[in-house]
Amino acid sequence: MREYETMFIVRPQLTPEEAEGILQEISSVIQTKGEVTKVDRWGKRPFAYEIEHLNEGYYFVVNFKVPGDFVSEIDRRLRLNDNVFRHLIVRTDED
Repeated sequence: MREYETMFIVRPQLTPEEAEGILQEISSVIQTKGEVTKVDRWGKRPFAYEIEHLNEGYYFVVNFKVPGDFVSEIDRRLRLNDNVFRHLIVRTDED
């Protein structure tokens, strides 16, 4: 299994509980084939510039370990969720 980190931004119109629910949903997808090693909740933060007519959003950073071929499924789930409007997945371990 490889180590990865994803950062995603959730729409600010949601309540903190709804934003936390999206985090739990993504964590449960990861845990089907791997493990979540760390979760950072940055809370609602302003953007440096407007994105999709929004000025702020809820930030989450999740570190996890999964097989390399499962990353595409996590990426797909993040793209399909309408409340997640930006995300990035990077590999953090070295060869």
